[in-house]
Amino acid sequence: MKKIIIILLMISIFSFSISKNEIIELSKKNPELSWKKYLEYVLENPTDTSIEKLGKKIKIKIQIKDKENLNFLIKEDINGLRNYLKETSPSTKILNLINFFFPQVESLVKDSIENPKYDSFAENIIFLKITDPKIETKKAAKELTNFFLKYPTMLTYNVVSLFKNKSFSKDLGFNILNYIVQNINNFDEEKYPILNRIVDFSKSIGGTYTSKYLLDLEKYVEILEKINENKIENVNLEKLQINNLSIKKDILLQKISKYNSPHIINKTNNTKNELKPSKSSNTFELFLLIILFGLISSFRIVRFYIFYTLRLKKIAALTYKKIVEKDPMNEEKHLKLAQLYEEAGMYDEALQEYNLIKRIKI
Repeated sequence: MKKIIIILLMISIFSFSISKNEIIELSKKNPELSWKKYLEYVLENPTDTSIEKLGKKIKIKIQIKDKENLNFLIKEDINGLRNYLKETSPSTKILNLINFFFPQVESLVKDSIENPKYDSFAENIIFLKITDPKIETKKAAKELTNFFLKYPTMLTYNVVSLFKNKSFSKDLGFNILNYIVQNINNFDEEKYPILNRIVDFSKSIGGTYTSKYLLDLEKYVEILEKINENKIENVNLEKLQINNLSIKKDILLQKISKYNSPHIINKTNNTKNELKPSKSSNTFELFLLIILFGLISSFRIVRFYIFYTLRLKKIAALTYKKIVEKDPMNEEKHLKLAQLYEEAGMYDEALQEYNLIKRIKI
């Protein structure tokens, strides 16, 4: 009879006992109840030392159960953690709790940097906000460069911000720049704009590297942007700069050869408009010509200045001679006439005027 009772007790114990995994799952929904089950488990399994961490987790969950913004900790929901980090910068206390509940985030970030994948990169890189993993920067430099070239939309402002001020940032930036320089001729020319963005990213996280290739890449993108925005003013100058580039430039040369400067187009249109006659403009011009002819005919001094301005110096001198004849004793006018003769190459006439001036003085 005693044996039967013992057997029944053993069956009841094993029937109603709960496993660690069940306690863990229960703690995500009901921390208080899971604590009771935890204590029962400890009594039943006094030699299981691995249970201590679970007990600590449950205690923390009971303490924070009323804080809705930390519900992801209770549920141990890593997606909830991602959403939390997108909205919040955790305090040191919360950060310690996150590291305790989610120790895997460091390896997730490390893997996403060294072996970036389209499906997980954006999700895991957010964890850089709370961790600073040790990175194999040479490997990461190659993988990230090719990843961003393939998926340029992944290189967002937020990603750049997350990569800054980490223990690996400067070294990673340098290695990316070095990788680009060493492999510049292996990149497709149409990828140069995004490649230049990667260069900017590397510099913004602290990478430094001096190379003509990097300068030429920047110049390439600068010229390309001016072409696309119709801001080229001197096509020949831009062609010269393109030809001086030490990187691939066939596509850029094709674009510049087909380029139509808006300045030239506007100038051509303006010229056409200027040449296009209209009745009103013709009438107005005729009216001006009549007035001008009248002025020229009426005033020799006006005619003189017109001829002189047009550099018709001989005609100007002869016209001014008529003015001098009206005032033959004016020494200054004779002197000016002599100078006009000299400018016109009429040296004999100029000499006569100078001699005449001497006689006037006497």
